This record gives sequence, C-alpha cells and structure tokens, in this order.
Amino acid sequence: MKRGSLFALVIVASLLSCGNQKKYVESEMLAIEYWGEIGVGEWIEVDGLRLYHTMNDTTITGCSPDYEHLYTDVNTGDSDSLFLPSTEFYRCISNGKFAVGKIGHAEQAYNLISALNDYSPLAQESLALPYKNLNNTLMTTFGKLKLVRTDGKEIRVSTSEGYKAEVKVVKEEDDK
Repeated sequence: MKRGSLFALVIVASLLSCGNQKKYVESEMLAIEYWGEIGVGEWIEVDGLRLYHTMNDTTITGCSPDYEHLYTDVNTGDSDSLFLPSTEFYRCISNGKFAVGKIGHAEQAYNLISALNDYSPLAQESLALPYKNLNNTLMTTFGKLKLVRTDGKEIRVSTSEGYKAEVKVVKEEDDK
C-alpha cells in the first residue's frame, strides 16, 4: 500500500473512532449512580451538553485552603462550555504547595445537577431550573440522582467509554 493511502486510511479510522461513544439512554426519568473514580478527560453528555471532567487549574484558583472543588472551580466563566471536576483535584497545603485530594460520589452528583441547572441561563433556556433531582438527600449522598426535566420532555444521556456511573431508565412504577 502506498504511503499516502496508508496515511489517508489512518486519518479516516481516527475520525470514525472519535465518534465512538456508549449508546445513549433516553427517558422521561433517568437514574444516574456514580460508583467509581472519574478521570480527567472523561465526559457525560446530557441533552446535548457535553461536560468534560478536569482538575482545577491552580493558576486560576491559586492556593486557597477553603477550595471545595465544585464545578464552578473548574470553570472560568469565559467559555461557552462547562466542565465538571474529576475525582482527583489539587488541594492547597500552604505557601503554594499542593497535594492531590479526592471528591466522592455525592459531590459528583451535586456537581452534575448544579452544572445542568446553571447551564440553562447560559443557553438562554426559558426554564429557571430545567432539571430536578427526585431522590432524597440520603440517596444523593450516595451519588445517586433521579433526574426529570421540569418541562416533561425526555432526557438523553451518553457517556465516554468506561465512565464510572450507571445511567438507566426509571419507570414511574419504580418511583413509588
């Protein structure tokens, strides 16, 4: 095979593989349950909003001992995209020295619902809070969300390969 043809074949294969993702899940009510560590570069897409996980940028946040690693800490506000924190983040020790800290499943769930609802005004959605978590506080502390849209439309969720959260359809009879 000629070098040019081989190069073109590699380019086409790369482009096709970039589009590979887990099949989406779609329903009026979805459960999302975080169960493992979420790495930098992994993503979850909800209704077309793809949220990439990243570590906090210490050049933006500086050395702040009260840093909570919320989704707002990994977003500068200057972008059309929003990001979510990865499981690991930089924690300020003192005098500009950092260690790696970790957030749990509850924070991942909280960050996701917060980012989804804060994205609405950026996208000029008419709904004040388009997504609602039907789980009680205890279930959310275990990293479990039960999402519905407040306008009654279906929610579509897909994730990157190996994303450590289960996304499944919840039927109304399961909700009782």
